[in-house]
Amino acid sequence: QQAAATESVVALGWPVHEAGAGVGGIVAFVGETELGAEAIIEALRPLLPRYMLPRRLIVEDQLPKNANGKCDRKALLDRLQAAES
Repeated sequence: QQAAATESVVALGWPVHEAGAGVGGIVAFVGETELGAEAIIEALRPLLPRYMLPRRLIVEDQLPKNANGKCDRKALLDRLQAAES
């Protein structure tokens, strides 16, 4: 959140395998920020161990919300799945 200058941040393990989520790494979604993906990754480098850095970071205007007003993680996973199809 600090590196992205927003509270609209979600990190997901991707891809999801039978062995568990995130065997391949972390994909992060960031919404409502004026920073680009590269700037956010560079800000994260001194804060996180290498294995915790997202292998992919997607910046969007706004992240999807579920009926409770929280970030809809399933919708984000569905987006990732659709992008790979």
